[in-house]
Amino acid sequence: MRRRVVVTGMGVVSPIGSTVATFTENLLTGVSGVGPITLFDPAALPTRIAAEARWDGPPLADRKIAFALAAGGVAALSVHDLDPAKAVQLAADLQRAHPALPARAGAPRPGDFDLLVNATPAGMRPDDPLPWPVEELRPGTIVGDVTTKPEITPFLAAARERGCAVLAGRDMVEGQLAALFRFFGFDVDPLR
Repeated sequence: MRRRVVVTGMGVVSPIGSTVATFTENLLTGVSGVGPITLFDPAALPTRIAAEARWDGPPLADRKIAFALAAGGVAALSVHDLDPAKAVQLAADLQRAHPALPARAGAPRPGDFDLLVNATPAGMRPDDPLPWPVEELRPGTIVGDVTTKPEITPFLAAARERGCAVLAGRDMVEGQLAALFRFFGFDVDPLR
């Protein structure tokens, strides 16, 4: 059985590039993303140096997770975003790239998905609202959250209490790191 999926938002930006091509080229040629902090006044910090991630392009609503799921063969995909126009654009782009994929903008019906990914910053602060109504999650749903701190966000904790399998942001980062090493030809586990 093919699985149905919903993505609630997304985004990845690197100090040395915000596209695969730019990031790869800069990584391979030794471009550094480290320099003086310019995005805010660092006077109260013990350092004035950082790897700032700048993004001059359009808002990403991170399309990468949705396109990876589409390429992986999900049966259907719903894109939900606080900005409905972003969700509509991403669903249309997914349909163009994967014509056989039923991709739609808007929240799915409760119980109408097997995987839910929170790819918004919601959950990084203790007082953040949950990004999705947990009462709509059924046991067995896989719930992911790209937020890395706290490792188990309040959203993941609530999903786990409802009998859902959870995938934390750290798990996703570790998977991306391993894939990046394989992409560049390294036959090693970077986490061991």
